[in-house]
Amino acid sequence: QIYSYAIGQWLTYEFPYDYPWKYTFKFGTLFGIIMFFGMLALPESPRWLVGAGRPLYEALEAAHFVNPDVTSEMVVLLKK
Repeated sequence: QIYSYAIGQWLTYEFPYDYPWKYTFKFGTLFGIIMFFGMLALPESPRWLVGAGRPLYEALEAAHFVNPDVTSEMVVLLKK
């Protein structure tokens, strides 16, 4: 929201318009949509997968996404 406000205010200053709040609203919506689709692309966290009772290999795959050096023993420690 801070970025959308800053860009909206800058555009209002650069390009005077009858309704300057529209820039801020449009950029806030744009950043919100980008964040929504970005979150769909992210995998679940290994801690959540273990806590939800999902198979440990799924948690290991998610952990390898961040750090390829993670071992299965480290993922089992999340279960305790």
